[in-house]
Amino acid sequence: MDASNVIQKMDGLTKTIEHLMVSPGGKQLEQILDKSVDRVEKEGEKIIDYTFRPTVLLIMICLAGYIGARLAYDYLAGKLPLRDRK
Repeated sequence: MDASNVIQKMDGLTKTIEHLMVSPGGKQLEQILDKSVDRVEKEGEKIIDYTFRPTVLLIMICLAGYIGARLAYDYLAGKLPLRDRK
């Protein structure tokens, strides 16, 4: 999708929303939209809260694994004899 196509669709959406808001049922629609936006916001916050801790934990586990592997590699590299390469 190119930018001009997106701009045209957004302009059409804006005009449609403006038309709905000035219609006779606009006040009811506004209340329904407010409730819907609040519900979506709360659900989004729940999703973020639910995924944040496991994500941080996964990052910490990966970091600890990397550090452990790096320390093991450095330790073993010093203990193993070097072979002559021909």
